[in-house]
Amino acid sequence: MNISDWVESFTVLADTSAFLDELNVKPTLSGLPGAALIDRMLGWLQALAIAAGLGAVLAGFVKTSAAKKRGSGELLGEGQSWIVAGCISAVGAGIAVELIQAFLF
Repeated sequence: MNISDWVESFTVLADTSAFLDELNVKPTLSGLPGAALIDRMLGWLQALAIAAGLGAVLAGFVKTSAAKKRGSGELLGEGQSWIVAGCISAVGAGIAVELIQAFLF
């Protein structure tokens, strides 16, 4: 491939980028077959993830209270870790849908 072929290919790419700047595409789920089912399944998965996060927080509280009664530092640290992880997962599951909609739609 010689220099003129490279220049020509870059000229074609420059013309294509000017064409792509004019495109304005906003995808929606309105024409997608099964979009309602996908939306419902994502809703259930989000609810399940939030419930699992809440379960982890509750299990962490149980471990923490048991550790305080027994005087176990190891169990106390484990319970606190469960509480923090449950909070992070519940908040992450709640925010995930908003982030996906903000970036994709």
